[in-house]
Amino acid sequence: MKLKGYKQREIQESLSVSSGFISKWTQIFALQGVSALKLPYKGSVGYLKHEERAAIIDWLQKNNYWNLGKLKAYIEERYEIVFSSQQSYYSDRKSFVN
Repeated sequence: MKLKGYKQREIQESLSVSSGFISKWTQIFALQGVSALKLPYKGSVGYLKHEERAAIIDWLQKNNYWNLGKLKAYIEERYEIVFSSQQSYYSDRKSFVN
């Protein structure tokens, strides 16, 4: 964003980060390049195969109404995956919706 001409204040508001955070990562980028900005964390291995995820998406599209409870029950029944906590699904609702 900085390279595209955004002002520090605009970046802060857009990303909800501090000025120091922006300065830190701008300096890292200047010294080490874009490869230094990549996160080392790759995520965990999913429980579902590609085809199973596609089938779930198909199920969602075919149903006129569904909610998280129905989706969870469908996945538990069909794929025998039991969810240990709902907290992770609700802790950051903004990113879940977007």
